Amino acid sequence: MGMDFAGALRSHMAERGISGNALARRVPCDKALISRFVNGKQKPSGKLARRLDEVLETGGELAALADLTPPDRGVQPRAGPEPWELADALTATPVSMAALGFMERAAASFATSYPFTPPGELAPGVQVMLARAKDALAHPQPARVRVRCVRLAGVLCGVAGQLADDVGRHDRARGYFDAGEVAGAEIGDGDLIAWILATRSLGPYFRGEYSNATAMLGRAEAAAAGSSARRRAWLAALSARATAALSSRAHEPGTVRAAMISLDRASTHMDSAVEPPRATEFFDRPRLAGIAGTTMLLLRDTSRAKDMLGDALAHRSTADAKGRALLTLDLAECFAADGEPEHAARLGADALDIVRGSVVRPVLVRTQAVRAPPCGLGKMPGLLGTSAPAWRRSPLPPERKADFRALDRCPAPGHCV
Repeated sequence: MGMDFAGALRSHMAERGISGNALARRVPCDKALISRFVNGKQKPSGKLARRLDEVLETGGELAALADLTPPDRGVQPRAGPEPWELADALTATPVSMAALGFMERAAASFATSYPFTPPGELAPGVQVMLARAKDALAHPQPARVRVRCVRLAGVLCGVAGQLADDVGRHDRARGYFDAGEVAGAEIGDGDLIAWILATRSLGPYFRGEYSNATAMLGRAEAAAAGSSARRRAWLAALSARATAALSSRAHEPGTVRAAMISLDRASTHMDSAVEPPRATEFFDRPRLAGIAGTTMLLLRDTSRAKDMLGDALAHRSTADAKGRALLTLDLAECFAADGEPEHAARLGADALDIVRGSVVRPVLVRTQAVRAPPCGLGKMPGLLGTSAPAWRRSPLPPERKADFRALDRCPAPGHCV
């Protein structure tokens, strides 16, 4: 296997004209590690193989060649301490500047890898670093060091809150998000508060608590007055989607217009986002297209929704399994609404294939919503409901039908984990 993986890695690097040093910087990892992979002396961990696939855009080939243990079989023990842990141990102070720098970069990596890393794989590292940040904050520090430690703790709380929501531990998630807001308020960091609130709004949104999500996003936009254009584009897009969802359910006057205004604002901010993404800023054009497509679906404009969702899926990173699965389910609902249940059933099966082995609660909830859309989205037949069992009639492989039969046994959305 080693030579097979090494050969594929060398081939993809040569095809893209990327050196071992350049690849190590983009992953990021030690360049000596890349050298061992290229020479077939070592195979990567699951997380690192998937990251190599993302950087080299290999569509999962390297992860498959690495013969990885499926994510749902548990997290493998770490081979040794992380670089930030070593730097911290070498300095033997409450927290050194060198260790703090390592920890900040690692926390940013946790935030950016969240979309394509199963919760069980990401959570242990986040918890270890949260404990270290707590220890550091318990000791007196120079003001500038404390500000950085507090900001670090806030980012980690945001990631931990997302992970807790993903596995249905909503009380735990609320605690992490509350602590993250406290961190932002302590150091007067409006951008951190805005990111925490926006991240926190995703849980209520996927649980159908649209008023709650909309209120959080309103607070986030107010806190983000001094944030980058990229951040404000993300917040405005999330506000558009939540407002459209509220309109589809409650038919409140003015909500449709408000959703479209927010979507226009998101596009305007995105046009002026010339600065490169940093730390927790990841929003880009494909993500904007995806949220805009979902917004159009909620506003019952399935024609525009299909175009936008298709564009988003064409350009969204293949490594972002959760995001691509949710977009695919939205596209399935478009076809269900337009009277094409067999096409919708195939897309629903594709969505489950995308996240096979690491299905998280938002994907399960969204799948069940497509099965039996709320009356606010129209009198469309449920994708898997008894009124239109398209999944039974469509020519799907047996393993995909088994996925859907398993969902029939899944509890109500409010109890999915």
